[in-house]
Amino acid sequence: MYERGYAAARGAMSLCVRPVFLTRRVGPYPELPDGPVIVCANHASYLDPLFVQMVLQRRIVFVMTNDFYSRPAGRWFFKLVGAIPVGAGRLARDGLERAIHLLRQGQSVGIFPEGRLSRDGRLGPPGRGVAIMSRMGHAPVLPLGIRGNLRAWPKGAAWMRRADVRIAAGPLLGPASGPTREAERGFARDSATRLLEQIQPGVRFD
Repeated sequence: MYERGYAAARGAMSLCVRPVFLTRRVGPYPELPDGPVIVCANHASYLDPLFVQMVLQRRIVFVMTNDFYSRPAGRWFFKLVGAIPVGAGRLARDGLERAIHLLRQGQSVGIFPEGRLSRDGRLGPPGRGVAIMSRMGHAPVLPLGIRGNLRAWPKGAAWMRRADVRIAAGPLLGPASGPTREAERGFARDSATRLLEQIQPGVRFD
């Protein structure tokens, strides 16, 4: 079901979303491995998962907050494409475990490391979720920077607006090594700055 839902959603994006938002990749094509990979991007628009998927050939399963996932208007779509809701407590653990399971199967998972929409386009501090997924899923991290998304459909806006959306990729970051939580903390500490530098403003858009 998820594969059919993904194919249908991708077709709809190509026909409808791309002309409205002039979405395009700039710079070299992202270095995507054949196995597991975590795709991370800055997050300033409700449409960011669509923008990311439009410039990558591989299917990306996105992790998203349960507050947004549970909204009746969009829940059917999120279920159709296999999105992973995360919240607090048990729901957070279940979502994280599902994402790690997919990575161990060699799939691609998308996550916005800030954990929430930015109101002004500036990056907030990343959470530890990326490091946990990278260590336990044995997955490298691909940073993406998105420009123009703040105009497209920002937090608090009633509806989307036409925008020039550009996406650029930074170099692939190696996975957290070792089976220990110390390795995870080291990855989170060492990669956080590099990750933020790559997704904005480290990637080049010209």
